[in-house]
Amino acid sequence: MGLIPTSFASRPGIGAAVALTSNSEESELKIYPFTNSEAKFRTEQLCGTWLIPDSTAGPCFFEYDGKTFIIELIDSYNAAEHEMCHHLGKLGGHLYALITDIDIRKQVLIVFWAIHGAGSNAMPDLKQIAMSASKSLFSNYESLKQLYAGVPQIAGCVLVSTLSDITSPQTSTETQPAKVQVIQLPSRPEQWHDALNYIQIFLVEALDLIKGGA
Repeated sequence: MGLIPTSFASRPGIGAAVALTSNSEESELKIYPFTNSEAKFRTEQLCGTWLIPDSTAGPCFFEYDGKTFIIELIDSYNAAEHEMCHHLGKLGGHLYALITDIDIRKQVLIVFWAIHGAGSNAMPDLKQIAMSASKSLFSNYESLKQLYAGVPQIAGCVLVSTLSDITSPQTSTETQPAKVQVIQLPSRPEQWHDALNYIQIFLVEALDLIKGGA
């Protein structure tokens, strides 16, 4: 696992970047960058983002189930300049992961949202967050498909910083319209590895949307 900022739990957006660009022998997924670039982070946020624009690692590739995929990380700060994400700002993501099946040229976009929940006394439970995000994502996605051609399949991942011990991720139920998962980013360093693995597992699950997409 690559170097993780010491304030990992207080910066949920960092969790996605680390999970999708770092490897260890225990990782569920092996992701390899085409270059040796690394994500770089500010010491203080700017307009809600900790990532330094244009420093996000990638594009990267990984192999899964006998197929090769390309993954691009797009920070919201630069989304307007990206060929695919420039019209997806309505989704309100803090970070986007665009995954392409290079054999069939189908894509899935994972929208990451960050919630700073550490120390909050008014946080809804994770299941409620998942259901709310799922409905919102589906509604916005359907609107976008009416306006633009070639919008990829879409999934959502909500990263919530917490001072509590990590619990199993919460996923929107099958009756909800869009695939969304809520993952806690704990304050305890010994639990960071589990949180990062949960993010990588969700990435793999999102690949099913490519198989089922039109």
